[in-house]
Amino acid sequence: MAKIHVLVKQQDASGKGWLEAYTGYGAYGVFSIPEDYQDMRLDLDSIGAEILTDAEARSSIFADAYRGYVKVKSTSAIADAFPEIESDEDVPTSTKYDMTADDIAAGLSFNKILFKKYIRDRFNDKAKDIVSARVGDLEQLSFEQQKSEAAAWTADNSASVPMLTTMATARGISVSDLVGKINAKVSAYNSAVATKLAEQKVLEDEVDALDTIAKAHKWRHEKLGLTASTQQLNEDASLGAPASKITF
Repeated sequence: MAKIHVLVKQQDASGKGWLEAYTGYGAYGVFSIPEDYQDMRLDLDSIGAEILTDAEARSSIFADAYRGYVKVKSTSAIADAFPEIESDEDVPTSTKYDMTADDIAAGLSFNKILFKKYIRDRFNDKAKDIVSARVGDLEQLSFEQQKSEAAAWTADNSASVPMLTTMATARGISVSDLVGKINAKVSAYNSAVATKLAEQKVLEDEVDALDTIAKAHKWRHEKLGLTASTQQLNEDASLGAPASKITF
């Protein structure tokens, strides 16, 4: 059984001895999970991990290389399945490797994977906020049933709605009034979700349109606050200060 490679937030990976770090980029890192830990105990959803292919995980070494090359550690080689690179330009024992067109394309692709992970994670949090802002924990447990019964009653006011009948009786209102309240809440929720989905799609379309590593690094500089390299800042006069915080 081969290793599993995942993209996960650094803070969520902290303390997880079964995760082997490979590369880091912003708030996230690429980690590997050895065969010994690949059993029923493994719960990747609990840490928000996204599974990567071998090629995607390997391509992370090229994602930050605006300059068009990487410095390979003396203990590694670019031909290795997962070569290790130096972050320090001045390490004398490292070997300069000029990236091929395929390497550059792979690096760009990894930037897109990472940026979309940022976007999804933040909008997943927004979705949770929408729910928690409108209903309490107890109501969340019954809300799907409430919606189902309200929809059934709206279509046919002779439909059996046992939960709504109990709730309406306890509150001293009619089932009709309760259905109206639930339908209004559902409408408000759907509107809020639609707005966030539209915002998410705009950002994802921006990421899909990135066609060079330079453009990807400009996007991260302006959207994520991950500063572009000194070389890019010197070459691109349009780049100002990086974003002080993520605003989406």
